[in-house]
Amino acid sequence: MEPDDWNGSEALPRLSAGGEALSLWLGDTMRHYDVHYARDGQELCRFRWGAEPDGDSSPLAGLLSGLSLTSGLPSWEALESGLPSFDEWKVHALILVERITGVRLTRQWLSREHTRFVQGPHSRDARPGGDLWL
Repeated sequence: MEPDDWNGSEALPRLSAGGEALSLWLGDTMRHYDVHYARDGQELCRFRWGAEPDGDSSPLAGLLSGLSLTSGLPSWEALESGLPSFDEWKVHALILVERITGVRLTRQWLSREHTRFVQGPHSRDARPGGDLWL
C-alpha cells in the first residue's frame, strides 16, 4: 500500500524496482477506486472504477480472467445494465491483488503487525508544535 495523495504517484515505480508493486485505493467518500500496477520500476496500468483501463494491462491478462475491472455503475444502475457495481468492482480489485501477491487481505492479516515505511514530510505528520518530521 502507498499514500493516496500526490506522494503515491512516484512511490509505486520505485517500490516495483526489480519486481512488482500495487497501489489499491478505495475512496468510498468520493467513489474513487483505483488499482495501479507497476513492474520493474515502471507503472504499466491503472484500473479505475467507471472507466476503461489506462496503460498496458496485457501482462495481467491471465490474472484478469473472470474479473470485471473495466467500467462500472452504481448498484441501482448496474442491475439494469449488467455492468459491475462499485461493490462488485471492489471485490474484483481485491481478488486481482490476491492473484498478483498471493496474499489474501483477511481481518487476521490486517490485524497483524507489518513492516511499513513512512514517506514524509506531509502536513498531516506535523507535530503539535508545527514541525514536520522526516
